[in-house]
Amino acid sequence: MISNKKSLSLSDTWRKTPVSKTRKRQLGLTSQINVPSTWTTSIVSISHTPIIVVGAASTESNFFILENTAKNKLTSVEGESVPLDALQIKADFSMAQPSYSLSAYGNKIISSGPNGAANLYSIDTQNIKFGANEKCLKQIQECVFNPTALNDIPISPPNTRIRSVKVSDAVIEPTCTVLSSTDTTIRRVIGIQSNSLYHYDIPTAKVLASEMVGKQALNKVSFSSHSPFGALVSIASQDSSISIMDTRLLQNGTKSIVWSIQNAHQGEVNDVQFNTFLPFWLASAGDDGVVKLWDIRYLKGPLSRIDGHYGAVTSMAWSNTHCDIIATTSMDRSCRAWSFSSDEITVKTPWKERMVGCPLSEFESEEQLRGGETILGAKFIGDYNSYDAPVLSVSTGSVHADTFFTLSAFGTVSSHTIPSKMFENLIEHRFENANEREVESAIYNRQICEAYEAMVKLSRNEIPKDIQLQEHEAELIKLCTMKEAVDDNSWSVGAMGELSHQKAQEMLKSYSYGFPPNFSSFPQWKSVIPQWVQLQYDLVVFRHQLATQVKQGNFDYIFEKEKSFILGLEADHEFIDNNLLYTLLQNSLLHKYQKGMQLIIQMSELLADIPKYSFDNLSDILTLIMFPTVYDSDNWLPDKELDYSRFNFNERQRSLQEYLDHVKSFNEGEGALKSSPVSPKSPKNILVTHQVLPDGGEFTSMRKAIRNVMGDTKLGLPMLSLEMRMINLIEKSPEDMNEAIVNLMQNVLTDTGVAGGRTKGSITPYEKTISAITNRLYLDALLDTKRYEDYFGVAINFIVNYYPFDFSKSILRQMDRDGIVSSKQYILSMMTTATTQMNSTTAQTLITGLKLLKDVVVLIIKITGCLMEGMEGLKSERDSIEVLGKMMTIFSNLMLQSSPTLLKTLENLDKLNKTLCKETAHAVHDALRDAARLLPLSANKARPTNANEKAANGLTTQEEAFILLEKIYKGYLKTVDHSA
Repeated sequence: MISNKKSLSLSDTWRKTPVSKTRKRQLGLTSQINVPSTWTTSIVSISHTPIIVVGAASTESNFFILENTAKNKLTSVEGESVPLDALQIKADFSMAQPSYSLSAYGNKIISSGPNGAANLYSIDTQNIKFGANEKCLKQIQECVFNPTALNDIPISPPNTRIRSVKVSDAVIEPTCTVLSSTDTTIRRVIGIQSNSLYHYDIPTAKVLASEMVGKQALNKVSFSSHSPFGALVSIASQDSSISIMDTRLLQNGTKSIVWSIQNAHQGEVNDVQFNTFLPFWLASAGDDGVVKLWDIRYLKGPLSRIDGHYGAVTSMAWSNTHCDIIATTSMDRSCRAWSFSSDEITVKTPWKERMVGCPLSEFESEEQLRGGETILGAKFIGDYNSYDAPVLSVSTGSVHADTFFTLSAFGTVSSHTIPSKMFENLIEHRFENANEREVESAIYNRQICEAYEAMVKLSRNEIPKDIQLQEHEAELIKLCTMKEAVDDNSWSVGAMGELSHQKAQEMLKSYSYGFPPNFSSFPQWKSVIPQWVQLQYDLVVFRHQLATQVKQGNFDYIFEKEKSFILGLEADHEFIDNNLLYTLLQNSLLHKYQKGMQLIIQMSELLADIPKYSFDNLSDILTLIMFPTVYDSDNWLPDKELDYSRFNFNERQRSLQEYLDHVKSFNEGEGALKSSPVSPKSPKNILVTHQVLPDGGEFTSMRKAIRNVMGDTKLGLPMLSLEMRMINLIEKSPEDMNEAIVNLMQNVLTDTGVAGGRTKGSITPYEKTISAITNRLYLDALLDTKRYEDYFGVAINFIVNYYPFDFSKSILRQMDRDGIVSSKQYILSMMTTATTQMNSTTAQTLITGLKLLKDVVVLIIKITGCLMEGMEGLKSERDSIEVLGKMMTIFSNLMLQSSPTLLKTLENLDKLNKTLCKETAHAVHDALRDAARLLPLSANKARPTNANEKAANGLTTQEEAFILLEKIYKGYLKTVDHSA
């Protein structure tokens, strides 16, 4: 192995020998340009910009600013050629001091110079953008580490290089993760001169501390870009050692070297670089042509090794997309890209009998490695070896993926972008499915947009049913997830002993698959993803998280992510299939009924505004909010005696659970339960999968009726809102509950809310709903507040419109049991009061009695009209007609009792005051006429039934009532005419 820089004088015929092997693996030359300087030294990229800075050790033209105008490969079309003039010199400067090395942080650059000093500059990228190139560079400060004249430096011992007036390298201390190219606040810098390191404070322009490191001069220093920021510094020395210093200890005046490897290389160490993504990975490169990867958590042995150059490795740069990929430059006039691999092995220490260091050589079997300890190696990606001089420096592009900028000794700046096709032999496939492998390939190539689109395609084409997840869904989402940075509290420098071969393999295998840690700190790669693609993928992930959490019984997750859930539906209502949607919403009701209702209502209102969405798809889940509905069997309908406390959220939740158990038993073939089921309350956090109502048995007509109603947004949404308001009202428990319920139900602007329409304007408009509980609460409130006209009108509407469902029969029973008794008592009470006033000699008292009797007769007429409409609506329903006929008989008898009293009172008033009698008679006449107009007069003669008892004259009671009503009209008219 050639291990010193003098080898460069040899014939370069050897450079042509591996060409045939690597022709297909050459790093393409994206662009190239020469800067006008012969002593170029270093190249760096400016964060989050396409700007590159080149430094030179000459006294003139020693600072150049370039721009890479090529497209990012992630946004360019595959195969699209890049113009060779993509690299453009924007400005060149002749600074007062030559530049021996450059380091950048944010928009700040520090250039190491002679006489123990370095210069700090600021770059204004906006001036470059607008062409004001001469204003783009500004010197901020000269950092003097150790001002020493050349004559004051003593001569170094033979074969050592300790003393020098030049600053070999200087770096800016990072204070945070740089997220933009805007002005970055910096506090301190580190500089190395000879074998000493200096910690310099910018605000005070003073050296805070210094320390001698080793016995020979230092070549390179670099900060870790990870948290804790500005703490760890790596140092490369000419004495073959590498060290790590903790600046926090340096400031305290204690020994600051916390990790050190002596004889890390066979010769000088030229470069050390912390990994971009992993805080505990450190790469070193030396004169021996070797690159080593170290895990600084361990005190012994490298993690991996690359023997890939014939000459000294001068510089390294980690990939900006992969933690396992690194680019190296060498005195052998080449730039090569490598991938540290768990599949490759090499010897830990070469021996003389074997030329292990031959570049691009590959071992065919472990037999060839016998005789030495093995460690992990690296896969060769590609190289470029057509430089005109040794390659001195390499820097990773900031905004161009997989792009490296190199600088040769003759001032040639080159741009190399690794094409995605060169990654093919690096990709580890863990899936057999072609579509899933497509995701793996796209992720490794960092074609994030393509990976997300493939995930969306997989999700849409293979939607699992109910709560089941796709076979590899979790693994694929994990693969596509951009990882956060490694927690700095989870590891420490030198905490472990020797790194085993197996542990090293597992580590490399883990970190090289998918995105590396800290990838999320690079927003420039995520910014290339179109917003719509990102949204679609986020919805795929969200759907998976919802399904996973609910499957595990974490139902609170539904409410924690309620906003995301609604926004997801708003963006794409198809991101979640109906089966999973039903399961999520159903469990939300069973877990937290009130919040579940709110979520379903909010979701329904959103979906109602989507033209292409079929609201009928939601009918099953919406029905659960309305449960029990007017279409449910008698087992689930409200009891005879309503107790408001039974209709709070908890009780409704319990009842719903029983109902779903019933549906489940039906679906499992047990058939409908014959009596009201009593099941134990389901334990908390037990998943209930969506129970689709079957099309057979008791559910057939119910399903059809519900879909006709809930499938119409104009009907369904107001019902959902009403149900929520009703339950909230019950929870508040106002002092006058019945009055509050009536006000809630009658809070409508038109009469279109009545089921079946208003009965010729005889009842107050009310909200329409299929909730059996809400309807029953309204009826009971009407009865308790003595709104008998509305009560009978609403009850008849329910009976007629929900025939032949059990709800119709239950209302008929309730009306027969409670409504008739309450209204009859009320009417008789009013009649008794009026009768006591019939023979009064005071006109005003008679008028008061007349008004009472008028109200009684009007109420009887209206109730009778409602009953007659019910009989007309039911037609052939004999049993129900018979019950209504009995009710009519009761009210006809009440009319027969009240009418004579009314006429007699009117006659008595006529005797006292004819004028007043005339006015009162007109008022009574008009009221009765208006009430009579509401009667179905075409059916004045009620249809005979067994309930219609015949009077002595052969007429039914109802017929006698109508004849009497006719006499009342004539009596009023006669009274009116007589008074006139």
